[in-house]
Amino acid sequence: MILAFMAASLFVTRHPCRTIAGSALTFCHRISELVYPNMFTQVVTFVTILAVINEVNTKMDSSFTPIEKMLSLRASRKPDFPYQEVLLLRLCMHMQSKILEHRNRMLKEQNINETLFMALITLESQESYSIQPSELSAALGSSRTNATRIADDLEKRGWIERRESNSDRRCLHLHMTEEGKNFLDQLLPPQHKSLHFLWSTLSVDEQKQLETLMRKLLTRLDEMDAREDV
Repeated sequence: MILAFMAASLFVTRHPCRTIAGSALTFCHRISELVYPNMFTQVVTFVTILAVINEVNTKMDSSFTPIEKMLSLRASRKPDFPYQEVLLLRLCMHMQSKILEHRNRMLKEQNINETLFMALITLESQESYSIQPSELSAALGSSRTNATRIADDLEKRGWIERRESNSDRRCLHLHMTEEGKNFLDQLLPPQHKSLHFLWSTLSVDEQKQLETLMRKLLTRLDEMDAREDV
């Protein structure tokens, strides 16, 4: 009878017709109630939990589901398709895209973009809140011309000011203003709250494990940069 319940439970979680599946489950309930009354409550609880889990899973199709289905279809057509490796790669890419999408939406609501935000963070990270344009360019991975445009925008908003170097007047430094510091202080708490909500889905141990795995993959990527055969 227990096996019958388990079979009915799986039938409920997998059968596309909930009416038929429910009828099968009801039948097993009635048999158990008559033959094994002491077992009935425990079995009902077990089946109910399975049904709830199935309902949750049904409603929790993620934004990655279409990609996963596409990969599964390709794997069914190509026996040599490296499904797991491609799945992990696409999952990483999808995660990055979703994180950036959410981050950019938050920044847009605060009237700033990612480039300006990173420029402010770079300046705020300096001991003197000051940096040379060439150093900002290197930190952002952008051209000198683009770094100049970024500095112009920051200066226009009142977040930085250009100052001559004390040691060399021909050299200009980008200096973060009090207004820029205050803006960043207002900008960061909502982002920190969002990050806490995101990562709180993992336990502390899971977060550390994920960090270890990501660093391991990063090391392998660095190794691949030095090789020509991969």
